[in-house]
Amino acid sequence: MMDAQSLYGRQLALSASEATALPTGTQILPAMQVDEHHIICQRCGSHLDRLRAQLPNQQYYCYQCLNLGRVSTLVKLYHMPEPNAFATVPACTWQGTLTPQQAACAQSIKANFMAHQRQLLWAVTGAGKTEMLFPGIAWALAHKWRVAIASPRVDVCLELAPRLQAAFADAQIAVLHGRNPEPYRYTQLAICTTHQLLRFRRAFDVLIIDEVDAFPFAANPRLEFAVRQAAKVCWRKFVEVSWPSVIYHCVSINIYYHRLRSIYSQSGRDYCSKENYHGACSGNCSGINSSTNAFYYSSRESSTWHQCGQRSSTIFPI
Repeated sequence: MMDAQSLYGRQLALSASEATALPTGTQILPAMQVDEHHIICQRCGSHLDRLRAQLPNQQYYCYQCLNLGRVSTLVKLYHMPEPNAFATVPACTWQGTLTPQQAACAQSIKANFMAHQRQLLWAVTGAGKTEMLFPGIAWALAHKWRVAIASPRVDVCLELAPRLQAAFADAQIAVLHGRNPEPYRYTQLAICTTHQLLRFRRAFDVLIIDEVDAFPFAANPRLEFAVRQAAKVCWRKFVEVSWPSVIYHCVSINIYYHRLRSIYSQSGRDYCSKENYHGACSGNCSGINSSTNAFYYSSRESSTWHQCGQRSSTIFPI
């Protein structure tokens, strides 16, 4: 019989001959939606060209996510709801020390995890963004939430894996990317490429995207679809970490991406005076460190963008 853990929070494309001896509770979902007007891949959300997607005998396949294995009308997607069935609770073993400003930011991130609030963290490379996430991740793991950190780039995943393993020494961490020959294993904490999220469905309580502005994630609707689908419906908590970094909950990635491009178009031209660095910031943000130009923002329902800092650091609601 197929191991139930291999299907927890996942969606695997299997043929009828491959899908034998399924665990009790397995859900069988269509891999393709085909009607008179549309052909839509249910794994990556792509709307497909009928002629290009056509196979013999009026069958169709998805050419957009072919690098993850072929999805077609000849297969189904097999899924089991994520049960958060973790036997142990890993603790944070990181022995480093945050600066007072970084610690305040880290506690704000944790508080917004607990309150299911969307958030924004913006910091330059080397400002300690990853370390500032540790208290929030530790809280999520302690409450048996499932956490994933995804990046568009394999090299970033490989760089993050030993850092996260050192910070959570007793945690089992799955590292998922196309170059990894190891078989999949069910873990509470995962590091993966954004493409690997296409294999998940309603799996993660906290989802962290590193370098959201980087190729191939930026402006890729299939990967945006993957992020939305990999997060649990009930929580919909996303964490985005990039330069700039964003941590958010229940938000349209398309909106974030277009606003991100607007920020870059302003980069190097928008400055606030030194006096405004702490005194005149009316938005819900706080400077982390004037030397690293890192900021934290806990979003409010507002369409007004808030700018603060000594160096082009635009804070905006998402």
